[in-house]
Amino acid sequence: MTSRSRLALLVCALWLVSACASSSATPAESIALLPSGTPASITEPPPTPTVAPSPTSVPTPFVPYTIDEPTRYEGTLKYDCESDGCWRQGSTIISPPEYYYPDIDADNAEIAALLSDIGLPADPVEDAAAAWQRMQALWAWLHEHVSYLGTAPEAWDYLKSLAGDNWPSISNMARAYSEYHTLPWGACNSKALTVVTLGYRVGLSPDMLAAAYFATADHSLQHFYVVFRSDDHWFYLDPTCNLTSPSLAAEPASVGCLEDIDYEHPFTLALLPGSTLDRAMLVK
Repeated sequence: MTSRSRLALLVCALWLVSACASSSATPAESIALLPSGTPASITEPPPTPTVAPSPTSVPTPFVPYTIDEPTRYEGTLKYDCESDGCWRQGSTIISPPEYYYPDIDADNAEIAALLSDIGLPADPVEDAAAAWQRMQALWAWLHEHVSYLGTAPEAWDYLKSLAGDNWPSISNMARAYSEYHTLPWGACNSKALTVVTLGYRVGLSPDMLAAAYFATADHSLQHFYVVFRSDDHWFYLDPTCNLTSPSLAAEPASVGCLEDIDYEHPFTLALLPGSTLDRAMLVK
């Protein structure tokens, strides 16, 4: 070995000693020197196990399908099922909203007083849990503040005189409530339309709430009630049963008390203004 080679080795060894002394590396990553100055084996950190990435769940797209649904009075009906429910084939919507809900967006001091007495906010609510809580509160308020046919005839006659040949408007309801401190309602259609009107005014979405109509082919049985959507599920709420069912369940659930009515298969709907619904739904 030449003197130049020996000098190069010496410089290399001195550099290694200097590097180990000044390095901030951990002991496992450093180079240990034997007393003779010969580099020892390098201590490597244990290898980190390679974890296979968890597969990313890809939502399965909803594929519409059609079902044959047995009914109590109409045989088997076909329903087109989509992501937001199952919809009755051949169903149509009855009359424009203005017929059943005249001047529903009106505002005056008497309407403000009625809504204040109900005690619910008017801001729109889309969250399913919050919407059900509002319906619970409205249902309980109605139980305490409505009068049935025969129990407050003067209030009912007054409401009819205000409405004339039309369905009672929110203004008519508020005026009667202001005069008689009760909210008169009559037959099933009056009850259902009142609940839907007030539900709309306390922030429930027009696509979440509607008056539903069931009838047999010969109209020997016919009935109005309310349908309410929570997430992608539709429930029926019959205001005729409010007298015997003063409160709704903590979680969304249907309420019906008339054994002959096929609540699950409404024939058509009376929709609120702004609703995008176009057919009657399957209600379970």
